[in-house]
Amino acid sequence: MLSRPTGALTLLLAPFLILSLACRPEPPADSSVELPLDQVFAQENLLVIPDRRWEPHDGDQWRFRSSAAFHVVVQEAPTEPLLLNLSPVGPTEKHLFNAFWNDEPLFPSARVLGDDGIEIPSASLTPGAHTLVLRRSYADEPQAQRGYHDNVFPTVAWSSGTTTGQLDLGRLDDYRFAGDFLSYGVTGLTKQKHSGWLFVGPTQTATEISLPGQATFYLELENYSASEATFELAASNAVQTYAVGPRESVPVELPIPAGTTRLAFEVSGDDPNGLYLWGSPWMAQGRGQEKTPVVLLTVDTTRRDALSPYGARADVSPHLGEFAAGATVFEEAHSTAPWTLPSHVSMFTGKYPSRHGVGVWSSSVEADEITVARTLRDEGYLAAGFAGGDLSSYRFGVGRFFNRFKDPDRFETRGDHLTDYALELLERFHDEPLFLFLNYFDAHGPYEAPVEFEQRLGVPELAAAVEGQPVWGPLAQRDKAAWGAVGRSDAEPTPEGVAYLRATYLAEVAFMDEQIGRFFAELKARDLYDRALIIVTADHGELLGEGSHFGHSGRLDPELVEVPLIVKWPYQKEGRRVDDLVSGVDIFATILRTLGLEVPANDGTGLDDEALASVERRQVFMEEHEARVHPLNPNLKIARHLYGVQRLDFRQLVWNGGEDCGRRENGVWQSAPCTSGYQEVLAHLEKVLDVNRNAKVEDAGVVSREVEESLRALGYLH
Repeated sequence: MLSRPTGALTLLLAPFLILSLACRPEPPADSSVELPLDQVFAQENLLVIPDRRWEPHDGDQWRFRSSAAFHVVVQEAPTEPLLLNLSPVGPTEKHLFNAFWNDEPLFPSARVLGDDGIEIPSASLTPGAHTLVLRRSYADEPQAQRGYHDNVFPTVAWSSGTTTGQLDLGRLDDYRFAGDFLSYGVTGLTKQKHSGWLFVGPTQTATEISLPGQATFYLELENYSASEATFELAASNAVQTYAVGPRESVPVELPIPAGTTRLAFEVSGDDPNGLYLWGSPWMAQGRGQEKTPVVLLTVDTTRRDALSPYGARADVSPHLGEFAAGATVFEEAHSTAPWTLPSHVSMFTGKYPSRHGVGVWSSSVEADEITVARTLRDEGYLAAGFAGGDLSSYRFGVGRFFNRFKDPDRFETRGDHLTDYALELLERFHDEPLFLFLNYFDAHGPYEAPVEFEQRLGVPELAAAVEGQPVWGPLAQRDKAAWGAVGRSDAEPTPEGVAYLRATYLAEVAFMDEQIGRFFAELKARDLYDRALIIVTADHGELLGEGSHFGHSGRLDPELVEVPLIVKWPYQKEGRRVDDLVSGVDIFATILRTLGLEVPANDGTGLDDEALASVERRQVFMEEHEARVHPLNPNLKIARHLYGVQRLDFRQLVWNGGEDCGRRENGVWQSAPCTSGYQEVLAHLEKVLDVNRNAKVEDAGVVSREVEESLRALGYLH
């Protein structure tokens, strides 16, 4: 157990918050429920926590690579400044750093971190949450020093007035549990992540709610401490007590009567620095019939032509074919990026990548962003997300603002398991207003569908045809090195090899389709399907030998950015096809417009007939950017920053130094002369997309080593 720092102002070694909704206006009088979310409760006045990019080094030292941060939260403004002391060793003693407080530079120029440390004036320590970022300044360092990658510090300490404290590597897991809550809005003991509120040490709080009828209060209690803790939940005069062991989770269901009820929450335990999560609070009132269910279902890495509504064999995606027969099929939909993270964030925010910044100048959705999950959660929906792949995980902020968010099983969740998780939630909450996000990841490489689906697509016969061929023969034997060569586009295409690869890919699509069919069947059984707005789309496509390329990212070829988009409006029965030019940025406005909600300013438009008729859209945009979170495959890379301007039958790619254009004739894209030079187009994009935006200090996606491991497992790092 750690001893606490001493002094009039306590600085916790595992620092935490009292924040977020503290400044939210009071709910209207007719609001039935307003539970505190995204808050941390503690008795300390000034709280500090390192982010996940801080790591142990040689057992007793701290280190980070290019960039790292601290969260600092203030309840009441102190009279003394905060002094952060970092003692560099070895080559780090000569490294130059910049420091930023809430994105504003603290130093006039890069400097070494000496004995004077980093001082935050008391005037800057205003109540609320702040971020202190340290960033290595390679550009200002002598060439001989730039090879030292890690920045190493034996101690990281701070002081404010007479109070002192320092980080303890023994509490690294605690820092990460609490830091995730502060950084991403969700945390958890397992792959199941929760919003809610976090207690630091034994403490208590209370709130008052008003219900029109009896309800059931659901919670997930998580004890992230070294000893047993007692959670006490009081509803007016009724008190329930739950003993939760160390590193354990206990689900709670508590009946709440109609009328006004005072809810009180208290935790007691032996660990003064213990972390106690009241996770995924939800007041189930059976109000699902009052609101339209919303389902956003993404089929990761799925080309448009891989689905039967767009011309693929009917037996590849029979369930999506049936779905499309009673829905609206958009024939000219485009993703905003050729990889998972920025494309999904564009769907959630209605913004192009350069404007939301994730995967461009940031590695995570930020706390001030307006997303679909945030908007619907505030409207009384239970927002639940299920990530199939790691690039849709909570560590990239994709789970931010969801009530509950299921992270992928290790690097990937198979489609059958993803469906199982969603069905479990429907079992508990099908009577509630639901926003469900499901990310099916099966079509992402490596392709290894269950045997019955490979047999359906003729994979065994095609595997026999590549026997003895370099790369393709070992690939058919599931050789990882062979898959790596294909993923890097190092493999020499052969007709037999490409045919085999395409069949294994389509087998994954068929397996995914089967699981989507299971999910749709449950929606129908629960009387949700007809009433729901259901959107099925892909974040990007996949190259399967076109131009001797395989995989995705790096390029903006049609096979990568032409995606399926199928929308079933509430109570729609008849199928339709629409040939308007649309984009992933349109999903945000589509959901809000369908629910009758105000749509904030964004880059998209609704996909309903009225919205499409009200705009004269001539083009949509796509982007690809190289960042630390997204290094580009040299065999696919065109430029560090690549932009696409897409029209119905004309497309232009531009980068600093070049352009490439194509025209579609008889359904086939052909090379064509460009009508504008890249300088002119980039100048236009600079105004439209803010392509030169550099307002954030986060180092374009510097990530922890565990995230780097995930990226390598998924083939993004080689």
